[in-house]
Amino acid sequence: MDLSCGRINFNSVELEGSNRNQHGENVPNTSPVEANNNKSDLSDGGDLLYGLQDVPPWYITICLAIQHNLEMITSAVAVPFLLTPALCMENDDPDKANIISTLIFVSGIITVMQSTIGTTLPIVQGSSISYLLPSLAIMSLPKWKCPNLDGMSPAEKTEEWQVRMREIQGAILFASMFEILIALTGCIGYLTKFITPITIAPAIMLIGLSLFNNVMVECSKNYYAAGSMVLLLIIFSQHLRNIEIPIPWSRRSINSNRNPKAFPIFQVFPILLALIVVWCVCAILTFLEYLPVGDAARVDVKSRIIEEAPWFRIPYPFQWGLPTVSIGAVVGVLCGVLTSTVESMGDYCCCASVIREPVPPEHAMNRGIFIEGLGCVLSAIFGTGNASTSYSSNIGTLAVTKVGSRRVIQVAGVIMICLGLVGKAGSIFVSLPDPILGGMFLFLFPLVMAVGLATLKDVNLESSRNIFIVSFSIFLGLVIFSKLIITLMLIQTLIVYK
Repeated sequence: MDLSCGRINFNSVELEGSNRNQHGENVPNTSPVEANNNKSDLSDGGDLLYGLQDVPPWYITICLAIQHNLEMITSAVAVPFLLTPALCMENDDPDKANIISTLIFVSGIITVMQSTIGTTLPIVQGSSISYLLPSLAIMSLPKWKCPNLDGMSPAEKTEEWQVRMREIQGAILFASMFEILIALTGCIGYLTKFITPITIAPAIMLIGLSLFNNVMVECSKNYYAAGSMVLLLIIFSQHLRNIEIPIPWSRRSINSNRNPKAFPIFQVFPILLALIVVWCVCAILTFLEYLPVGDAARVDVKSRIIEEAPWFRIPYPFQWGLPTVSIGAVVGVLCGVLTSTVESMGDYCCCASVIREPVPPEHAMNRGIFIEGLGCVLSAIFGTGNASTSYSSNIGTLAVTKVGSRRVIQVAGVIMICLGLVGKAGSIFVSLPDPILGGMFLFLFPLVMAVGLATLKDVNLESSRNIFIVSFSIFLGLVIFSKLIITLMLIQTLIVYK
């Protein structure tokens, strides 16, 4: 495989029928740059409003950054909410808000580092489900079963969950060293030699497919709120995307023949607009008591988080105590590290495809994984209860808004850092009703899958070999994902009780 000029030449990989068109005729090979330039746009044509190097006006940059923040934070806060019960934390424990603020704070730091000195692509970093699964498996061991908290003093209850947090911190800390090691030794660049469209497509599609169950659970809490969110997103991004609203201070228009003061607000801010509309409607229905008490669509369901969150708090290293280390926990989290690394490599290619940039070269892949490994170490040191990875859902946002500016993601990272310091501000994002989040994910995750399908554009799908590789990889991936927790529990048990 040719890695000259720092690019992966997919056409140098010998795939059955890969150099023939659908009629069996020979076709000339295309360079990676041409392949990326010719890649179909998920938003049905048209150039990007802002490319990787472009800097949108400050007010557009801030709005786009907030849109990415909403998407990242609403995905990230799901991890603490799922993990804290396994840590034996009480539902009204104020440290839940502190964990979420710490996670947002560290995610902002890693996002700025990744978009500036890592791959330099507009990729948001945050907590990962890949690390949540082994963490839950660790906490499922008999050693960490939750005791009866009744009759315990507040200090004893705090120690119960902090000792479990320290175990997860130690596992993530040492397992992340492996990710840093393979990046420093250049192994990631070596692995890119085996990355072709036929291997990228299943990996990217599995990123979206593996989360369908999470989306289903969130949407099922209130189908009306989730359906309204999806409906508005479809209307704004697909049917109203070419409608430009006259804005006096706008400097950019999709069509140069139109009024230069008009701006495609529905195309650039579909998620933000839909979120505001549905959130406001849910707030009105909550105020009028139309939604019953306990309904997941009520905006006051998570009001306790806002009430108990401190106004200002600076996260600091080892705030829950010094991490503890056990071999079984490290081996379990190492599975999450490997999964996250493969997903991130697919995300880099996916993001480059969406913003019409060449496939990241070998050194960029190494830097990106190194920054992610360093971010995982920071997450373990600060005690987020999770580690860092690239967010596929934010790549879907790039495809919808057609804004691939690096500056937007850098500003989003700075905003996350600030929100992590202001406890009350960060807790507002946590109060988003779950069905609204489910509707948003139901719209975005299919876009990630679509990018995976787009990479098969130049692959001959009349070849039975190619079809078998793609279909078998996707199906096997779904089987492995569904059995991952059971497998990790078996590994943990064998190591701990050997």
